[in-house]
Amino acid sequence: MVEFMTSTVREQAGSVQLGLRLTPHSTIELTSPPWIRALTQRIDYLLALPDNWDGEGGQALDFECAMEIINFLLATAQHETPEPQLIPTSNRGVQLEWHQDGIDFEILFDPNSPATFFHVGLDNIEREGEVAENEHLVASLIRGLPARNERPHTTR
Repeated sequence: MVEFMTSTVREQAGSVQLGLRLTPHSTIELTSPPWIRALTQRIDYLLALPDNWDGEGGQALDFECAMEIINFLLATAQHETPEPQLIPTSNRGVQLEWHQDGIDFEILFDPNSPATFFHVGLDNIEREGEVAENEHLVASLIRGLPARNERPHTTR
C-alpha cells in the first residue's frame, strides 16, 4: 500500500497541506496539488489488480513504477496542475494523461524502459522523447497545462 503523508500548518483561514509553490514577488507558499491523495489511492488500487485484470494477461502495477510516478508528480506538479488520468498498461506500467482544451499530454511509466512522453499543444507541434533526457521541457509542459478550472488563453 502507498501511504501519502502530509503535514499541516494552521493559518487564519484553516489548515493547508504542505508542498512547495512559488508565487509572484518571490513569496513561498506551502501547498500540494489537492488531488494527490486521490491519486495515491488510485495507485493503491492499481497495485492490487489481480493477474489477467484486462482479460489479456495484464499484471498489477509494478511498485517501483508506482514510486517513480509519485516522486515525479511531487517534483513537477504545482497546486494549479490539473489531475492526470492514470491508465494502467498490461505490462505493469501506467500512462499519465491530460487531455483538455486542445492539449494532449501523455507520460508512460514502464518498469522495463525509461519513462517517455508525448505532447501536442495549442500550437499543434508534436513533442516526444524520454523524460530523463528532457526534464526541463517536461516540467515546463506540465506547468503549461491549463490550471484547474481555468481555460487557456488563445490568440486569434
